[in-house]
Amino acid sequence: MKLSSLFLIGSFLTLLILNVLIIDKEYDIAHSVEIKIPLKPVDPRSLLQGDYMRLAYKFPKKLAEKRAQGQLKITLDVDGFVTHYALYHNEKLEKSQYLLNFVRKKNRAIHIGSESFLFQEGKGKYYAKATHAIFYLTPSGKTILKDLYVPIKRSKELSKDNL
Repeated sequence: MKLSSLFLIGSFLTLLILNVLIIDKEYDIAHSVEIKIPLKPVDPRSLLQGDYMRLAYKFPKKLAEKRAQGQLKITLDVDGFVTHYALYHNEKLEKSQYLLNFVRKKNRAIHIGSESFLFQEGKGKYYAKATHAIFYLTPSGKTILKDLYVPIKRSKELSKDNL
């Protein structure tokens, strides 16, 4: 009887912790803004039975300061694309500006969260054309990767009849 009681208590605590973590992430997403950060071109790679892409972000070379971590002040356009980066020095933010947490790793690259993107097998050619990573940016400056942005190019064959 004691063993089954301990198992039930352990299961309940595990489920409780998982639910708290899920509710926390859902809260972050609900109170976040969607941003699009430019990507450096990277080839999709195979990982076991799925596909993934290692993400590398385009940051201005000016940001190659010796700071190991901190916050970037980013400016967004009306569509959520990042148009400007600067190191944050406790100045007041304008309406279209947000804070983005970063960490600089040993290879001196700036990391803002997700370093890879998993996608359905066979979608590598589609995601290889991605120009931006789409993130949820929380009020605290953390990022949650949502998707990759692939610009849609309309061909001459497409018409309103074919859509």
